[in-house]
Amino acid sequence: MIRENKFDAERLEELVDHRSGLLGISTDSSDMRRLHEAALTNADARLAVEMFCYSVRKQIAGMIAALDGVDLVVFTGGIGENDPVVRVAICDGLSWIGVRLADRPNRAASNPISDPGSRCPVLVLGSQEDEQIARHARALFDCRQIPGDRMDTP
Repeated sequence: MIRENKFDAERLEELVDHRSGLLGISTDSSDMRRLHEAALTNADARLAVEMFCYSVRKQIAGMIAALDGVDLVVFTGGIGENDPVVRVAICDGLSWIGVRLADRPNRAASNPISDPGSRCPVLVLGSQEDEQIARHARALFDCRQIPGDRMDTP
């Protein structure tokens, strides 16, 4: 991009950080909720959703290979916690290791969301991101209160 399109570092950073991924593929949105709606009539939005699910399946499969198996699959974060359609698309691609979802629990995010016959449980867990940020902020604040600590100096 730098050589062929004469992008400077700022423009390249904007492209990578804000114009790629779901938005870059769909050319419409990076919001999965909007992409599901758009996918009904827009092939690029449909492709973005499919590529996202494929990418997640590939990462899970890589972790399974590296760890020599799987004990539990957990969905978390915005999409993982709130999108039963994406969870199905991801887990359907993991049927080769025996992962199966139960329809009703998956739609309700009622744990476990896996079918009783699944080779490993599948759960949906809240990420509690705000709580974790608060913990880190508190730890930083507490460090500043310790005399002689290197963070004590401006």
